[in-house]
Amino acid sequence: MFIKTADKKDKNTGKFYHYYKLCENYRIGNKIRHRIIHILGKLDEIQSDKEKKMLADRIEHYLSGG
Repeated sequence: MFIKTADKKDKNTGKFYHYYKLCENYRIGNKIRHRIIHILGKLDEIQSDKEKKMLADRIEHYLSGG
């Protein structure tokens, strides 16, 4: 699992912001696809890729019953 960042524009203000999705990889034939597990929303305090990886690992551990 991993955290994927997406950009979205506010139609009223024109301002862009980031929101996050929890995703997993799966394979169809020889192509790799992403499946969205959960949309996490805006998480402004997450800055680095390391923090995103730690959050994804923690969620994966929780979902596996750990």
